[in-house]
Amino acid sequence: MSTASVLDLIREAEAAGIRLRVDGDKVKAALPDPPGPVAPILARLRQHRTEVRQALSATGRDDACPACGTAAYRWQDAAGWHCGKCEPNPRAARWAGVTLATLGDRAISLTPPARDLPTPREWVMTPAGLADLLCWEVSGAEGLVRLFRPRQGQPALVWFPSERIVGEIEWARKRA
Repeated sequence: MSTASVLDLIREAEAAGIRLRVDGDKVKAALPDPPGPVAPILARLRQHRTEVRQALSATGRDDACPACGTAAYRWQDAAGWHCGKCEPNPRAARWAGVTLATLGDRAISLTPPARDLPTPREWVMTPAGLADLLCWEVSGAEGLVRLFRPRQGQPALVWFPSERIVGEIEWARKRA
């Protein structure tokens, strides 16, 4: 298959809502919701997977957000792909109340950037009290928490430095 034909196949897949990315030596395909008639396209992608992988690698495509270029947390809906830096997923209950202003132009991660940091969705102790950790800033310098009992006049969503966020296991051990 010629390079032009492979690029046409990739364009056809993207037009059908199939998001392609290279993962090591494999090509991963995220299907649109609802999937629609993509079976013939997927069959051709499988048949020419080596050429497709080479073409995607040569064009520098990766899992970066098409809007801002970060490879932070990403999600897809009917409107297309989004990332945590551009806009949080409104369907996720844990993101209720989180806006772009709350994120403050920070790229976020849903995995701890270091092994010694608590995992998002874990209960943590902060200087303002007990909270639910939502996400980390990509470098791990700060974490966004939702306070369970914010003090009067205090916002429920607060960014704290990582050294001020203590994971559930550590603070439970200190209390015993």
